[in-house]
Amino acid sequence: MLGVCNWRGEVLWLADLGHCLGFEPLYTQSLRKGQVNTIIVHNNGQTLGLGVEQVNEMLWCDRAQIQPAPMQHL
Repeated sequence: MLGVCNWRGEVLWLADLGHCLGFEPLYTQSLRKGQVNTIIVHNNGQTLGLGVEQVNEMLWCDRAQIQPAPMQHL
């Protein structure tokens, strides 16, 4: 967890997405101007911020096109 921040008047937990996936934690990287790019995720009434180094592209996937990952990759 990176910590918490105020987002639109509510306390938002910030998780380091890269660190969760095995990459170098954001807090050890030199971030421009001390800012963290944050992706806001809403699911089942809960809101979470995912800190990322950068966002290159956004992709919207139709749920019907998403397939389970092969077991050897989990």
